Amino acid sequence: MMALGEVADDDVLIVHDAVRPLVAADSISDMIRVCKEHDNAMTVLDCADTMYLRQSPDATGQVVERAGLVRGQTPECVSGKRMREMYKRAAEQGVEIDSISAPQVALGWQIYFAKGSERNIKLTRTEDIELFKALLATERDEWLK
Repeated sequence: MMALGEVADDDVLIVHDAVRPLVAADSISDMIRVCKEHDNAMTVLDCADTMYLRQSPDATGQVVERAGLVRGQTPECVSGKRMREMYKRAAEQGVEIDSISAPQVALGWQIYFAKGSERNIKLTRTEDIELFKALLATERDEWLK
């Protein structure tokens, strides 16, 4: 909390993972816009794949309706006011702060969505590194814009 002493209530604090190096400028702009309106924002993507609920390590028997799901990404952001309130309430209620959006959900607050990007991949597996290199080596054809 001491580190937030110089942060104004309406400042936008952005948190981003280093493992997502391809964040788009328009995602950041949209996230800031949403945060200024709602005191928080998280970049998200709609789920395009069919989603299933894992019922054991190797099987399922239930489809989850993808229309109600989003894929959360970073960056995420909060206002200075919300960050101070989050730390205070989390300490009072014993909520662990290991991200920006998860503790807010644990405290009963809604997280507002901003535009994510399919290019903003998370580099966690070998395949991700290969995809990252391919994305860096390609430019979008004019007709795809």
